[in-house]
Amino acid sequence: MPALPMHRAIFVLCVAALVSAAPLAGADATFTLYVPTSASIHGSAGAFFHTDLWAFNRSFDTPLSVTATYRCFAGPCGTATATFSLSPRESKVFADVDASLFGKAETAGAIELTYTNATDDLVATTRTYTPSLPLPTNGTSIPALTLAEARSRALFLGLGSNGGSLASGFRTNAGAYNPGGAATVVTYTLLGHDGTVIGTTTLSLESRAAGQINDIFLAVGAGSLVTTNAVLVVTSVFPVFPFVTVVDNQSGDSVYATPASDQPFHPALSSVVNGGFATGTGSWVNPSPATIAVSWSPTDATGSPTSGSLVVTNSDPNPNGGGTGPTQCVAVTPGALANISARIRVPSGQSGAGMASAALYFYAGSNCSGTYYNYLWLEYPSTLDTWTLQTTTGAVPPNAHSGSLVLWTGKTAPAGTFTAYFDDVSVVTSAR
Repeated sequence: MPALPMHRAIFVLCVAALVSAAPLAGADATFTLYVPTSASIHGSAGAFFHTDLWAFNRSFDTPLSVTATYRCFAGPCGTATATFSLSPRESKVFADVDASLFGKAETAGAIELTYTNATDDLVATTRTYTPSLPLPTNGTSIPALTLAEARSRALFLGLGSNGGSLASGFRTNAGAYNPGGAATVVTYTLLGHDGTVIGTTTLSLESRAAGQINDIFLAVGAGSLVTTNAVLVVTSVFPVFPFVTVVDNQSGDSVYATPASDQPFHPALSSVVNGGFATGTGSWVNPSPATIAVSWSPTDATGSPTSGSLVVTNSDPNPNGGGTGPTQCVAVTPGALANISARIRVPSGQSGAGMASAALYFYAGSNCSGTYYNYLWLEYPSTLDTWTLQTTTGAVPPNAHSGSLVLWTGKTAPAGTFTAYFDDVSVVTSAR
């Protein structure tokens, strides 16, 4: 069975802190607003997109100094920075901001606005439009967002495609900006009007990087589809700012689709047997009893007195400690969406260092045999002594019929033992 990549060990028992603790009243703190996408670039069907940025200082008595950072993802790219100041109650507009403020004509990218202030006084918004002023323009407003608005799962409605023809109808572009300190993978799943999966694709983003997929229909293998009623489900390992623009092929008018919250997969539909560990470890197989110990604990993740959890202890003495754990073969639906979730707790004060996760390895055969395709994995918990609900969603390979679910532990040094607790483990596959 393929192992989880050991380079993920950089996440072990540490927190990539995206949000700092709340400042004391009256104390200055650093804030950032994020514009997930902007442009000063020629597009398809004769469009020439520009973005204007407005910034306003809400304070009545305190000036603001703002550092603007440009994270380019299209054209002759590169990060650029600029600074500007705002007097109390002052508003400034930066027309064609990518070119005028950052000197990045014929590019597209995300914008960060960072400032130090006691009362979080910066307000900003943008408008992206085509063609160039002073000609009449069509465009859409794209907001400046706070970090709290980053998402790991979102829905977008009203996506359109004209089968690849730019003579009429609509085209749809989708992307995301990753504001965090670690790389992430964003999965895009396109649904038809009845909720069936049209196709999926992924976008890999490094830390503080943006990206865009032009013509999301073409990217998922549905370039010939004509519709104005598709739905996009966006999921990410770490929270991102996902964005979707639907563009009129004739006028160039664009709509910034607003992300909506989606329902999580329901654990009652899980194909995992004994994922709640009510009374024992039944239905789970330990493939490595020489180095992995599996036991039952009466400690339940939600405090239930009638249930418990699974304890996995890794004592592998080899350098980097290997990585494995109890397994169970579950059925999956080819081409569907798969959601993995588990509650994981890593105790402090252990004699060994390591990491804990759950991974689902996809196979062609119905009994976790035959051709191996790829896997989905849960991010490692970032806090100790706390039950953390970890979840992720991705596409099942079109020819996969089963998945080997592994409650995975790996050591990062040969000394000692590393223990993790698992509870409420579920795998749900659905065409919706």
